[in-house]
Amino acid sequence: NAPDSHSPLCLVHNEDCKLSLNPAALAVLRGVTQPVVVVAMVGPLGSGKSFLMKRLAQKCTGSPLGSAAQTQTKGIWMWCLPHPCKPGVALVLLDTEGLGEANKGDSHSDIWIFTLALLLSSTFVFNCKQSTNDSMLQKLLMDLTHHVRVRVKADKAEPADEFVRVFPGFVWVVRDFRLQEGQQPISGDEYLRQILHSAQKPAGLPVQLLPPPQVFMLEQPAADRDLARLEALREDQLQPQFRQHEEDFCQHIWKEAPVKVLLNRSQVTGRGEQVP
Repeated sequence: NAPDSHSPLCLVHNEDCKLSLNPAALAVLRGVTQPVVVVAMVGPLGSGKSFLMKRLAQKCTGSPLGSAAQTQTKGIWMWCLPHPCKPGVALVLLDTEGLGEANKGDSHSDIWIFTLALLLSSTFVFNCKQSTNDSMLQKLLMDLTHHVRVRVKADKAEPADEFVRVFPGFVWVVRDFRLQEGQQPISGDEYLRQILHSAQKPAGLPVQLLPPPQVFMLEQPAADRDLARLEALREDQLQPQFRQHEEDFCQHIWKEAPVKVLLNRSQVTGRGEQVP
């Protein structure tokens, strides 16, 4: 059965841009004999990933929130939980360090974290502020094609098709979303089209390597004066629109995120065994 983690474990250490597995966390994961839904969240530094991940885990504590200047969630942290909606299934949440930290010292660290999160997950969440365009995601995906090789049997398979076969479901979360004065409300799909429109080039868009995303737009969770103590706020002190849209996001993940499968479509357990 899946253990109920009260706080996350560091699964992948990142010390001086050198990644290593934590044997204790790996032992917990290998103890899960159920099929696993694996949700990884990746995004720029200071975009609120850890706060949202704790909401997804329905926990009040977890990996420390990073500051605006330096991430505190180093490496990849793992929650291992009973699935809230699917009996007999475990929910594994992977919270990653913020990308784009100026003092990190090695630009390869971001792509390593990004690649691991993408390959380990069955649903991949890209979390960013509204002010962030898709340039970071495009660069990471372009770098990814140099780090990942997919073996396929089809002789004429397109490179993008090869990656789509192994990549997880894709969710894009836009944080601190705010309509401009006079702007009409728009759907997540329309917002995504606006973001990607200027990037349509004959050479092809790296984002096409991923499946079409489900987009969620979350307002700022609290008033400006309360953001520094966000974790201490009661539920009724959070902005109502944020609570509503954050609940929509969580329900989507809980109900729609699939079990992790191999290329042969077999489900896998926490120890990596195929489910009969």
